[in-house]
Amino acid sequence: MTRLLLQLVTGLALFTAPALAEETASADEMLTLGKNTYRELCSHCHGVDMVNPGTSSYDLRKWPQDNPDGFRESVTNGTGDMPAWGDILTEEELNGLWRYVATRGGKEPLPEAESAGSTQADGGAETAAASFDAEKMFTLGKNTYRELCSHCHGVDMVNPGTSSYDLRKWPQDNPDGFRESVTNGKGDMPAWGDILTEEELIGLWQYVVTRGGKEPAPEPQGEDNAQLKSADEKSADFAFLEDALMTPGVLTVCLARNGGVMSSKRLNKDGGVGLDYEVAKHVAAELGLDFAVTWFESEPEEDTTAVRETIAMLSYPLCDLSPGFALYQPSLDFYQNTRAALPYWDDRPTHYDRKSQVDLKRITATRPYARMEIGLVLQQDVEVGKVDQIEDLDSLRLGVQQGTLAGILTLHQGSQELVANAVTMNPGPTFLWSMEKGEFEGALVAVGEYDFHKRQNAISKLKLHDYRHPLGFNLGIALLEENEKLLTLINPIIDKLLESGGIYELAERSQMNYARPRQPEIQGRLSMRDILMIR
Repeated sequence: MTRLLLQLVTGLALFTAPALAEETASADEMLTLGKNTYRELCSHCHGVDMVNPGTSSYDLRKWPQDNPDGFRESVTNGTGDMPAWGDILTEEELNGLWRYVATRGGKEPLPEAESAGSTQADGGAETAAASFDAEKMFTLGKNTYRELCSHCHGVDMVNPGTSSYDLRKWPQDNPDGFRESVTNGKGDMPAWGDILTEEELIGLWQYVVTRGGKEPAPEPQGEDNAQLKSADEKSADFAFLEDALMTPGVLTVCLARNGGVMSSKRLNKDGGVGLDYEVAKHVAAELGLDFAVTWFESEPEEDTTAVRETIAMLSYPLCDLSPGFALYQPSLDFYQNTRAALPYWDDRPTHYDRKSQVDLKRITATRPYARMEIGLVLQQDVEVGKVDQIEDLDSLRLGVQQGTLAGILTLHQGSQELVANAVTMNPGPTFLWSMEKGEFEGALVAVGEYDFHKRQNAISKLKLHDYRHPLGFNLGIALLEENEKLLTLINPIIDKLLESGGIYELAERSQMNYARPRQPEIQGRLSMRDILMIR
């Protein structure tokens, strides 16, 4: 886990370097670039898809479409409480951002294109009905819900209904009321009518009325709306696994034998321990498949990273799934169309050459089942009060692991006094041992690193404080995008594991301080500004 945090930051400069758009980028490509830029840099203040009442920050849906120069000036140099983004955005990102705002997220034509007519076809509702596909609409609704609704109504609609409506209780025979509420708003909920397309609105209803795909729709929602899959069709879903899996009837996962509290191979015994091992084994059992592990040893190398190794193992293939994958957007899409070396794995052929490279394939990942957090570890006799941010620790002599995310946060967010008194060391298992010996009083580390240290050392005198840094990464299961259908089988298993609380039992078995996933599920690209400001 320490290595993963280290490599996420080591590659930060690479990940944050803006991807230059082609000079011949199409309007759609520029819109997509603008949409991604907005979501990453602007949505937390101006609202998801620009849905914003304008009371605390400007409602960008009202920006004059004939004033691109004013927009460029505001974004580049800042205005009011908004920082200047001129040193962050490329010219292409700035142009894409204007296209996104000027077209109201692609729902209106650019002013100069109005005479040519909108590119969107008239009669959206009729078009949607004519091409209705229940499964496609459900997926569209699921994605729309996660993006716009889950932060209030709960992930997968799991919501006690105390602060916002529990959508699992919405009457299944009242689609008109649902449409009215979503389109025009209700209570504290804003109106989404000028944001959602007709297809997204229909898809959202399909998602809600089926309780997230867990129940069939009470009746067809239109002439061409097929019911959700029958039992026979669901059986056919599982049948495809015979061709999709490396070994028919067996779910093979790649796990690090030196993965700390997340995965470790038992010495002189079969099987393993750790949350990644337990979750993967549970998934295999739920799918009715035998379970097999390809154990590998992950070591820092100059020519590779943990992410590249994961994609290489899936592409080779050494396994069907790779648990414990940090859901960081650049990790999901950066390494495609490149090559990488495999790590050492058990039972590798004698002719295997560590220098040989594997063509990497596109990957995707499941919903998250845990979160990797950074916490404060202290010597047993050291007492501190409430900690709100790293600067509150300036009375302590802290240890710092060079090159890790925790170390970088400590040095960049700590006070001058804290940094001056810090003890800097190389990362690794000896770091917490140095604290045991009294070389420093505390340190920020990945919580899983502390858990593994405690598991290995029953007489440890270290303790974990309740402070957690807000910057962390959700963990999911990586797999090849070509096996994306497998995702539709695994995600409900993960959802059920979280909803039932079964994940806590697996975490307790793994002797770890468990943290549930947080929104957003996938962390967008981080910049050095984030490293400095998220605290």
